[in-house]
Parts: sequence; C-alpha cells; structure tokens
Amino acid sequence: MKRFTFTLESVLNHRKLLEENEQTALASIRQALCLKTEERDRLQDQIALSRESVKECASGVVDMERLRILNRFIEKLETDLQSVRQALLDLKNREQAQIQRWVEARKRKEILEKLKEKSFSTYERAHREMEQKLLDDLTTGRFRRTDEQDLPAKKD
Repeated sequence: MKRFTFTLESVLNHRKLLEENEQTALASIRQALCLKTEERDRLQDQIALSRESVKECASGVVDMERLRILNRFIEKLETDLQSVRQALLDLKNREQAQIQRWVEARKRKEILEKLKEKSFSTYERAHREMEQKLLDDLTTGRFRRTDEQDLPAKKD
C-alpha cells in the first residue's frame, strides 16, 4: 500500500503561515501597548512630581516665573498624557480586532488539521483491513494445504 499523503497539505501549510503572521502581528501590537502603558505611567509620575514642585514653590518665597514655567510644563505633560491615552485606546481596539483575525486564522487551520487526522485514520483503517485480509488469505491457504495433506488418499 502506498504512503499516506494529504492532498491539502499545501493549503494546510499556507493556513499555518497565515496563523503565524496573525499571531506575530498580535504580539507586535501587544508590545506597542506595553510601551505606551509605560509611557503613560511615566507621564503620570512626572505630572505628580511637577505638582509637588508647584506646592513647594507656593510655600515660602513665591517665584512667579518658576510657577508659570512649572504650570506650562504640567499643561504640556497633560496634553501628552491625553494623546498617549488616546493612542492606548486605539491600540486596545487594534488588539481586539487582531485577536479576532488570529482566532479566525486559527480556526481555519484547525479545520484542515482535523480533516488531515480523519483522512489519516481512514487510511490506517483501510491499511489494517488490507493487512487482515492478507493474513486471512494466508491462513486460509495454509489451512487448505494442511487439510489436503491430512486427508486419506482416494482409493480407486
């Protein structure tokens, strides 16, 4: 009997490649999401430190120029923080969409893998049946030969 070959192997390989590409895209989005989260945290820390500096400047001798500079700096940080928050929302939306694309690619790949498994089990079953038939034929042939040898010779 010939070797098992899955006729849709090239399609399965292509779907595996597509799934890997979708997974790679998801990983890059998650990495960008992580970086933006770190940037947001860093900006929040800078804003908190700058507000502490404003409180320190307000006590004692007040340097109006320094307060004005600190307030502008805080405003700039808050503007940056808003843009980072918006970028985070966009990345989270992209992540959700990419997860859906990856899940779909994975499902398409798994369908073909199950089809391959079914084809292989059908092949194995046919192979076992053929082997059993050959064994039965061999056994039956030996039995007939043994029977013929044990029979008394015909008397004419």
